[in-house]
Parts: sequence; C-alpha cells; structure tokens
Amino acid sequence: MKLFNRISALSLVLAATAAEAQPVVVADFWSIRNNWAMTSDDVYVGTVAGCYEGLARVNYDGKLEPWLATSFTHIEPNIWEITLRQGVVFQDGTPFDADAVAFSLTSLLHGEVSARAFPPKIFKSVDAIGKDKVRITTAQPLAMLPAYLAAPATSILSKAAYKPGGAIDPINHCTGPYTIASVDQAQGLKVKANPTYWGQKPAVDEGEVRFVLDANTRAVQARSGEADISRLIPATSVKQVNDSGVAKISEAATPRTTMLVINNKKKPFDDVRVRKAIQAAIDNQAISEALFEGLMPPANDVFRPTDAWAPKDQKPTYNPDVARSLLAEAGVAPGSLKVEIIAYVERAEFKDIAAAVQQMLADVGIQSTIKAAQYNAIEPDLLSGNFDLAFLSRNYLTDVLDPAGFLSSDFSCDGGYNLAHYCSPEVDALIKEARANDNDEQRYALYGKIAQKLQDDAAVVDIVHVNTFDAVSSRIQGFRPHPLNNYYLTPELSAK
Repeated sequence: MKLFNRISALSLVLAATAAEAQPVVVADFWSIRNNWAMTSDDVYVGTVAGCYEGLARVNYDGKLEPWLATSFTHIEPNIWEITLRQGVVFQDGTPFDADAVAFSLTSLLHGEVSARAFPPKIFKSVDAIGKDKVRITTAQPLAMLPAYLAAPATSILSKAAYKPGGAIDPINHCTGPYTIASVDQAQGLKVKANPTYWGQKPAVDEGEVRFVLDANTRAVQARSGEADISRLIPATSVKQVNDSGVAKISEAATPRTTMLVINNKKKPFDDVRVRKAIQAAIDNQAISEALFEGLMPPANDVFRPTDAWAPKDQKPTYNPDVARSLLAEAGVAPGSLKVEIIAYVERAEFKDIAAAVQQMLADVGIQSTIKAAQYNAIEPDLLSGNFDLAFLSRNYLTDVLDPAGFLSSDFSCDGGYNLAHYCSPEVDALIKEARANDNDEQRYALYGKIAQKLQDDAAVVDIVHVNTFDAVSSRIQGFRPHPLNNYYLTPELSAK
C-alpha cells in the first residue's frame, strides 16, 4: 500500500508538471499574408507573439513610454536624437545598438511600400551616432515623433531578419520576451521564452499563436478550452462565453471605428451630394442595437465622443428623406444607381452590417450587391480605387499614438492608406499644421476641425465605435486588455 501511495503521489506530481508545461494558446484573427513585411499588418502578429519591440510603446494605461530607447530629445524642428537602452541583445546574439536601429528603420523608410507609421514624406533619414544614439531627420517639423516610434511597424529587428524583396524572417531576430521558434504561415506559430530578455523574465515557457480566421470558431475554442485566449470574439457570443464556466470575456473600449468607405474619386461618388445621401441613408443607431445589442455604440464621426480631439455635439445624420432629396438633386433617379459593397471576412460582423446597409440603401433607391472576400485579396483594389463601397475597421491610434498619423495616412491627398481616395487641400493644411504643433490643446482643436470636415464631406460613413471582446480561460492569470490590442504573450502572463 505504501508503494502504491508513493506511485500515486509521483503520478500526481508528473501530471501537475505536464499541466504546467502546456503552452498558452492564443487564437488570433489574423494570419501571415505578406511574408512578415514590416509595412504590412503582419507586424501585429509579431507583437501578439511577444517578439517585436520598438523604441517606444503604448502602455496598458494608453500612455506613451520609452521602451528600447530611454530618451527622446527634440534638437531642432526637423531633428530628434534618441538614446538607446543598454544591455539589450537580439535573440540571435547580435548587439542592439545604433547601427542596428538605423539599419532597421532605414530599411522601413526605403521599402517598396510606404509604412503608414514611417512614410518618407514625413521622415528623411535615420543615422547612427556612436553606439547608443540615433538621429532622425524629418522632412517637415514633427512634434510627436516618439508616438510614431511606438507603432508595431517600427519594431527593431536584427539585420539578419531582412531578406530581399521586403520579406522578413522573425525567427531569433527580435528583442522581446518570447522567441518565435517556428512558423506555419497559414496555421500559426510557436514561441519559447527568451532566456536573454532584458526585462522581466516570462512566467510561461512556451506559447502558441493559432491563426483562426473565423470569429465563431474562436468563440467555440474559448468555450471548449481549446484556446486560452481568443481574440475578437463576436458581440453575439459574449454571453455564451461568460456562461461557459471555462472562460470569461475581457472587454476594452478601443480607438477603433467601423466605417463604410466611399470611393471619393469614382463617379458618381465624386459628387458630395451622392456621398451625403449614402450617409443619410444609414441608420447606425439601429445597427448598434439590432446587431450588437448596444455593445458597439453608434458613431457620429470617426472619433469617439470621449476623445479630447473629437468634435463637440455631433448629431446623427440618418434621414432617408434627405437621402432621397440629395440623390434627386444630383440627378440620380430611383433604382438607377447600382453599387457593390465589399466586406472582408476577417471581421465576422461585416456580413450582417452589409446586409443591413444593403436594405437601408434600397429604401432610398440605391441597389447593391455584397462581395465577401479575405482582406488580402481585396486590398489592391481598395488602394487602386477599383471599388464602390467597402467596410473597414480602423484603429485611429494603432499606427501612431496621435490622430495625426491616421489622418495623414487615411485622408491626406497623398496618404499611403487613403482608401477613400479623398483629397482636400484644407485638410492637408490642417494636418501639416497639427504635426508641427507641440501644444496638445491647440493640436487637438485642429483634429476636431478635420473630423468635422470629413463628416461634412461624407468622406466615409462612420457606423459604430468598436469595443473588443477577448475570451480568457480561467487557467490564465496576469492577462490585461491592451487599449490597442497589441500585447497578449507577455512576461506577466501565467497559467495554472
């Protein structure tokens, strides 16, 4: 009996050890689609995996803080000097120094595709000054440079990561708490703790990021315990997950807006009356209540009303009678305008929003069809202007922790991500003025003017502000929702 007890006790110890060794599994909504190009959204997988780090970062309180840098000094209107953190090494053993940082950012600056957070129209050069300082020269005065360097796209990798044609090999080439051990670009990746990490040592030895594109599948994996953290659970699944006894929902109000992008350069949408008619036809309050149970508040402009830079007292624009009148004024007869609405499948809610908008447009005499496809397949048409209307979920602080980055990228005449193909000299002048202004109150007032102008011009139709819902297993400890949804496999994360 004593022998049996010892064997049983040993079995329990081994079982407990095996349980502790289980990797933490994150079910992500994205997959690697552009060979990890730093100018693509693949970079967000690198931050989710705990591998990518930049010179600055957005902390869990939504504040900007130095990270791989220790200080930022504004030397002249167009020149910044950055002091680098000491004691950091890349996971391949090469030194993190000024030469590596200059190489990394210069590669980003001169890539075939412009990075939204680091475009050559704003940034001129990056130069090493000794071993622990870099100098960044901008093409125009820039008061908020550290905010640009907190973007995942400006993460610093070792020189060996950069391959011909813009492809990136992240394996062993980051500085973060986790090292990417293997990658299947369609299925997911595995990570292990970085033993040479400069900061807090990870509490979890191994992790896995699975690419689960279907939102309902991610919700099922959360309820079954197959995934420890499931990203972007649909609002309609929140109650089911909370009632499962396996996982709970972690909710975050994000600086993200779901919008209907209108191709401003294509006829008849180049007529502001037609765009405003589409704007007036859409009842976003009804969409919020019917499709999201009020969990996603309706958007009356691109910014949340609680943002310091949001225009004041914005009113709903829904008015089908006004929509019909505007169409008639523009010479568009009822039933004569036929449009295609693009909804990418990575956002499960787009299918239902598209169906609702289709009916609302029909009510004012606009006929429409819906095209569903993966985002990567439709992005070339969006960028080239080969579309009518398209849904987009856009985080206006994700590229830069200041609206200037988003506004410049998405709504300036030469913006690198101007899917609306909107061009207003007035807006361009306001963006340029804001970028050079280091007075927050004055800069925010300029952003409010821009947002009002975008609303008045119906450059896009803002639908709802996005709250995100991540499902977290009861065995996970130390998880905190990040305001930009950047960090999941962190040193603080542990598993029971």
